[in-house]
Amino acid sequence: MHDYSDLEGAAPELSLVRRLREERNVLVDGLRQIATIQEALRRSLLEEQWSSDHDSAERLSASVARAQMAATAVVDLVNDLLSAPPEVSAWVERHHGAVHLFLVGELDIATRSRILGELDSIAKGAAKQVVVHMDFLRFLDCAGVAPLVTLTNELSANGGSVRVVGASAQQKKILSLTPILFDE
Repeated sequence: MHDYSDLEGAAPELSLVRRLREERNVLVDGLRQIATIQEALRRSLLEEQWSSDHDSAERLSASVARAQMAATAVVDLVNDLLSAPPEVSAWVERHHGAVHLFLVGELDIATRSRILGELDSIAKGAAKQVVVHMDFLRFLDCAGVAPLVTLTNELSANGGSVRVVGASAQQKKILSLTPILFDE
């Protein structure tokens, strides 16, 4: 992932990046809790094999209940995140002489029209260097990349360039078929 520490506090839109980080951290914490509970459950099962007293049975039952609750909570959170309708958000910031375009969500035929205004303002703004941040772009298809190719062609005709950072392996496959440069 790209380090956004140089952009912290630069614009209110970065609150979305922070929120996504927090949601990711909640998921990671939930998975860590499940792993911890699973390990405790495994140890309890091993102890139970050697001891059949009443207290160990209660501890085992409590461990199983905690593991089930943690697993249910994480599954519910993941389902909530995955069941959200496909959307894309985009915003533009200017830093160190470059235009930074941040994309979040899913960029495809159903959502690409939502970023056209941002791309148009970049093209009309006589930008020379555009950096497209895809760290939080979950999905990109050929229809979604088409407006970025148009922007790249417009900028390169005027001596500018577009570079992508934070692209996933799937996104890099699509980008490799275009004139858009991306970080390996």
